[in-house]
Order: sequence, then structure tokens, then C-alpha cells
Amino acid sequence: KADYIISIENIVREFEENEEIANKKYLDKIIQVEGNIIDITLTDGNGTITLDSKNSGKTVVCSMIASENIKVVGLQKGNKITVRGICTGYLMDVMLVRAIIVN
Repeated sequence: KADYIISIENIVREFEENEEIANKKYLDKIIQVEGNIIDITLTDGNGTITLDSKNSGKTVVCSMIASENIKVVGLQKGNKITVRGICTGYLMDVMLVRAIIVN
């Protein structure tokens, strides 16, 4: 279950405006976001999906759990998906780990 269901624009904005406050709010919490896939990578069987919303330039990078990698293979850039994962902070993008595809 997600601790927060939030738009990509809003979570990125919160980190950009005050990373310390955003870390206290989101770090190690389960976050659910929806967006369009702008990048997909599979490295050594580990899938990573980068999501953008409304071509805002605001992105969330989702490192998928191993059981989701078979789903990642079937995805394409431009697909709109919902992802849920654990927020590990902000490094130019909001980072989610142990992520799953919700739909």
C-alpha cells in the first residue's frame, strides 16, 4: 500500500523547493506515481524505468524489483504506467527502489 499517491511534478517540486523537508516526508516511504516512460534500461537483468509526466522535464527513476523485470521487457517508451516504490531521495531525479508496476 502506498504511503503517498502523488504526481511526478509535485514530488519533484517539493524536493527542488526544500530537499530537507521533502526527505523527512518521503524518505523510505512507499510512493506511487503515474507517468510516461521516457527511458528503459536492463542491466544484468535489473530493470530501471524513468518516468516523466506531461513532458515537464521532471522525472522519477524507478529501480524495479527482480520479479518485475519480465514486465519491463514488454514495455516501450511512451507507455503510460503507474509505479509504486520506496523513495530513496533526490539526485537530479526522485529515486524509487524495489518498485513494482501497478498498471
